[in-house]
Amino acid sequence: METIFLKLLNMSITASYLVILIVLLRAIFSKAPRGMYCCLWSMVALRLLLPFSLESMLSLIPSTEPVPSEIIYTEISVITPGSTIAGQAVSPPAAQSLAPAVGASVNPMQILVAAASWIWILGMAIMVLHALISYLKIRKRTSEAVPGDGYFSCDHIETPFILGTLRPKIFLPSDMDAQDQFYVLAHEQAHLSRKDNLWKPLGYLLLTVYWFNPILWMAYVFFCRDIELACDEKVIRTLGSSSKKAYSQALIHCSAPKHLVAACPLAFGEVGVKKRIQTILHYRAPGFWVIVIAAVLCVLAAVCFLTDPREESRPGSVPGSTNETDGSISLIVENPAPSRVTVRFLQSGETPDQVCYLRPGYSLEQETADGWVRLNPEQRYDEGLLDPIDFNWYRQDSNGMMLAWENIPPLGEGHYRIGMDITIEDTDQQQENRRIYGEFALPPAKSQNGKLPLNAIPETYSQEEADLDGCFVISEGRVSHGLDLWTAFQDKLSRRESASLRLCKAAVLGDMTPVDEIYDIDYDGTVFTVTWFSDNQLKSMDYPYLIHDMGRQPEAGYYDQWEKWILAKSQSSLEELEAGSQPYLAIYENRSHTPTGLPFQENAVKVRLEFEGTTYVEITDPAAIQDIAQLFRSADYCYGGIKTHNIGIRLDLIAEDSIGNFVKIELDPEYDSCRVGEDYFDYGKPDEEEYILKLWKLLGIDQWPQAVYDKYPNAY
Repeated sequence: METIFLKLLNMSITASYLVILIVLLRAIFSKAPRGMYCCLWSMVALRLLLPFSLESMLSLIPSTEPVPSEIIYTEISVITPGSTIAGQAVSPPAAQSLAPAVGASVNPMQILVAAASWIWILGMAIMVLHALISYLKIRKRTSEAVPGDGYFSCDHIETPFILGTLRPKIFLPSDMDAQDQFYVLAHEQAHLSRKDNLWKPLGYLLLTVYWFNPILWMAYVFFCRDIELACDEKVIRTLGSSSKKAYSQALIHCSAPKHLVAACPLAFGEVGVKKRIQTILHYRAPGFWVIVIAAVLCVLAAVCFLTDPREESRPGSVPGSTNETDGSISLIVENPAPSRVTVRFLQSGETPDQVCYLRPGYSLEQETADGWVRLNPEQRYDEGLLDPIDFNWYRQDSNGMMLAWENIPPLGEGHYRIGMDITIEDTDQQQENRRIYGEFALPPAKSQNGKLPLNAIPETYSQEEADLDGCFVISEGRVSHGLDLWTAFQDKLSRRESASLRLCKAAVLGDMTPVDEIYDIDYDGTVFTVTWFSDNQLKSMDYPYLIHDMGRQPEAGYYDQWEKWILAKSQSSLEELEAGSQPYLAIYENRSHTPTGLPFQENAVKVRLEFEGTTYVEITDPAAIQDIAQLFRSADYCYGGIKTHNIGIRLDLIAEDSIGNFVKIELDPEYDSCRVGEDYFDYGKPDEEEYILKLWKLLGIDQWPQAVYDKYPNAY
C-alpha cells in the first residue's frame, strides 16, 4: 500500500506542473477558446491516469519520481556518497526472510509513509461517501419527475441539471419560464454533445484518488468552470450574438441557490454565474490566428508535460543512483568506489505471483562519447539460476551484494553502470529474462599530489581505498597496513629530509567500516605539521617533537607489549602526555598479544542459554558440555573485538560448576562473535561451518528463541 501511495503521490506532483501551466495560460490568454483549456484539462487526466509515458528531450517535467520510493527502505531519504551499507554476495538466511514490521522499523520514513497511506484511504472513503449520499438525495428529489420533450419536469428541484453518466437525463424545474427553458435545453444539449456527463464524473473520481494534493482541487474547480464556459460559447455560436442578452437572463433566473454535488450533476447555473455572464456578453468568435495559437499551445503542452524526461546519464551526478529498467525492479548502487560497489535490489510494485531469480555474473560499463562501453567483456553469463531474490532482505540497511571487479584498473572520474540479468518466473513456470541497470558516478579520484583531498574522503573507507590513497593505517592500536610507508617516512626523518605521510586511524578498517580520523603529516626538516578535516573545516597543528616510547604490560589484558611514536609539543613520556593537557598524536602504534582461548568454566556441570534473564535452554549432559567448551576454547581473541558494537544484547550462554562458579559468555546472534568481561572473541572461521549453527546443534535447538528475533530482526 505504501508503494502505491508513493507512486500516486509522484504522479500527482508531475501532473501539478501541467496544472500550474494551465492556470497561468487562463490568466494570460483569457480570450482563448474554452475548448483549448478543456483539451489541456484532458491532458492532466491522462497524466493522472497513466503510470508511465513516452520519454522526450523536450520534457519540462523535472523528475518522474520527486519522492523516491526507496525512502521507506533506507534509513535516510536520499542516497548520498557517504551512506553506509555492508554487503555480501550470499543468500539471505532463512530467519531474515521477512522485513521488519512497520512499527518495529528503525526508519521513521517508513512509519510516516504508512500513516499517510491510511489517511489517504480514509480520505478517499469520505469522498466516495459524500458523492453517494448526495446522489441518493438528488435521486429521491427527482423520483416523481414527469417526462417531457427531451427532458424531465420536476416539482422538487430549483435549478436545471443533467443527472446520470451512462444514461444521462435532463431535469428542469416544473415552473420554469418557456423562454428560459429554450436556452437551458440548448446549454444542456451542448453538455451532452461534448460528453461532459462522462468528463465531470471522471474528474471527481481522479480528485477522490488524489484528494491530498491541493493543486488538483484548484484544477477541478477551474475544470468545472471551463466546461460550463465552453458550453456557453457553443450555444452562442449556434444561436447567434442576438441571443446573448436572453441567454444571460436565463442564466440569472436559473442560477443554483447552493452547490450541487460535484460528482454527478451538470447544473445550468451551478458555477461562476457572474463570470459566465461577462464572458457571454463580451464573446466574439475567435479569429484564425487565435485558433492557430491555441492549437500550438496544446501541442507544446502535450510534448513538454505529457512526456517524461530522458534518464540521461550525466558524469557530474551524485554517486549512487537508480536506473529502473523494467518498471518494477530496481538495482540500487551505493557506496561507489574505484574498485567496488554495493548493489541492492528493490521491487517497487507488488508481484506476489512472480519469482525473480538472479543470473550469475554482471557487466561493468562506462559511458563514453560513443555510448556505453563494457569494461569486463571476458565475463560471461551461464544458463544457471541462483536463489530467488529476497527483496525484503535487500531492503534492510545492512544487506546488499558487494561487487568487486578483477583484472580492471581502479576506475577514474566518470559515469558507470552495473548490469545484471534476472529471470522472472510466473505461476505457470513461464520464464522471462530481463536486464536491469544501476548507474553511479565517480568524482575526480585524486588531487594534484595524487591523494584524495581530506574533505573528499568518504565516511566509509576500505583497506583497498586506503592503499590506493597511500595511507599508513593504524587499527586497534596496531599497524594494520602500509608499514613500508612508515619505514620510508622514518628513513627520511633520520636524514632530516622533507617527508610526508598520510595516516589513517580506524577502529577496524574493513570493507565498509567508518574511519575515526585521517591526518596528513608533513615534515619540513624542523617541524611536523598535521592537517585534518573535522567539523566541516580543515584544521592544522604544528608539533616540534617526535617521541619514541615502548614498554611491556605483564598483566593479562589486551596486549603484552607496545611501541609508539608520538608527535608532541614538548619532550615528555607517554605517561606524562596522557596525564597532562597538552595535545599529542600517536602516529605509530603497535601492540602485541599472545592469544588465549576464550575462558570457559572449569568442571562445568550445567550450561544454560538466557535472553534478558529468562532461561530458554539448559544442558546437563557431560559430553555436550565438553563439546560446547571445546567450541569456545578454540575461539580467536580479537584484541578488543571486530564486531564489538553488536555485543551487549543480553543473549548469554552461562557455564556453571557444581558449587556455583560460572562464566557468562555474551553472544551476538548476528555474527560469530562474543564477549567475556571486557574481552572480545570471534569464534567463527570462514572455512568452517557457521559456529552459531554448531552451537545450536549442541544446545538441541534450530534457531534462537523467538524473543531474540522479535527484538533483533537481523538475527540468524
